[in-house]
Amino acid sequence: MRNMNYKIIYNDKNIEFTNSCLALAFSGDTDKNFYRVDNDIVEVCYLDINNINESRDLKDKYKTIFILINFIKSDEVEKIYSLLNYNNVIVASINKDSSIIKDDKVISLKGFNKKISIEALIKMFSNKEILMKIKNREVSSSIVIGNESMENHIEKILENLIRNFTHIENYKEYIMYLCANEEFNIAEVAYLEDLMNEYLYKADKIKIQQFKNGEIKDNVLYSILAIK
Repeated sequence: MRNMNYKIIYNDKNIEFTNSCLALAFSGDTDKNFYRVDNDIVEVCYLDINNINESRDLKDKYKTIFILINFIKSDEVEKIYSLLNYNNVIVASINKDSSIIKDDKVISLKGFNKKISIEALIKMFSNKEILMKIKNREVSSSIVIGNESMENHIEKILENLIRNFTHIENYKEYIMYLCANEEFNIAEVAYLEDLMNEYLYKADKIKIQQFKNGEIKDNVLYSILAIK
């Protein structure tokens, strides 16, 4: 039996979702689809921010509701602040405009651009430690997150880190979370730590944590959090 613990609402039809199995689509309705991630069915729907009906669209049956915003219009700001009051809601921006939104509860996802990996999003944020650090605002509002194939995976992770380095630099502590079918060996972890230390040179502490997921086949999911 599959659960419906997660819902994704997005405000830009140019956002593409990748790396998940389509479970259900309604004929003629391109604004709502359902995807399968492990034992969960994830509802993904397009809604204009100001058209979100809080009593209907933010039901308590969902453990976590992600609201993904690409560009923020000035008339959406008040609504976004209202959405932040819900404990099961995470508002995440792909192109965060700090001059408009001045609340670090709105996290900024780096590494996805306009192609969102539903699998990476759900599996990373279903980790209780990651989720609590974000909700308790223990981390920088910018989070690097990605999904890479196992071929040259360490180099690809590092490339993503370098592309988004300016968003998470100048912190003293970092945690990288890795999720794959099998744990990385000691030599791979040490190599990755050495490479990260070259770029995050101001860091006093870099920690890598792993958690296995048997449903993942030929790729690795990861996130990099800068600790305040």
